[in-house]
Amino acid sequence: MENSESPMFPLDTSSENRIHEGYGKKFIGLTKREYFAGLAMQGLLASMRGFDATTDFVSHLNNTAIKYADELLKQLEPK
Repeated sequence: MENSESPMFPLDTSSENRIHEGYGKKFIGLTKREYFAGLAMQGLLASMRGFDATTDFVSHLNNTAIKYADELLKQLEPK
């Protein structure tokens, strides 16, 4: 399992709603990539004044947040 797909706040569960597998167990919740992208999105939106919520802009904002998350995960990989 890649670091980006490992759970951010893992909870071991035996329910039928298991969606992530890793470290020999199954987990539910956000992946690190999803969590970091959400934090990046929050920061990007907080730093903007009067943003334009057009489809193109929102798509660009989403892609930027994901790029920040991917770069952070890349830097956190063991060398």
